[in-house]
Amino acid sequence: MLGLRYYPSTLSTTTLNALYVALPILTYLTHWTVSSFVTDTTPADRIKNPNADLPHLRRACLIIGTVSAIFSVRDGLNFSVPNLAIFMPALIWIALLFVDLKRARMLDIGFDKLALMLVASTVILGPGAAVLAGWIWREEVLATKRHWGAVVRN
Repeated sequence: MLGLRYYPSTLSTTTLNALYVALPILTYLTHWTVSSFVTDTTPADRIKNPNADLPHLRRACLIIGTVSAIFSVRDGLNFSVPNLAIFMPALIWIALLFVDLKRARMLDIGFDKLALMLVASTVILGPGAAVLAGWIWREEVLATKRHWGAVVRN
């Protein structure tokens, strides 16, 4: 959709809109094609190697978060009503995920510091990078800590 901003001609707008509408189907077909060449190790990794996907998640979040932060910083933070309407649900979602982690006693940081970190990362990096940073942090906590009531052996 950034293409619409930089190439506002009618033909490119129509083409980019068509690609945007077809994106879920193209994503599914690409995923299905690539996954048919790779063996699924999920059942074994759940038990033997639960951290197997973390390096790949870190790399993907780093790349996407960097691109998001670059665009946010370059364009300047714009806290207009439409932008808030787009990003507030995601920021609230991340906040609720951390509330769940706190209730499960998997996080030792206070709510005041969490809120400050969320606001600071949103202002400094932009909302997209802040959501990604919160999400990857949550994934790290879920992979490395246990729920307080978990009945499992370490």
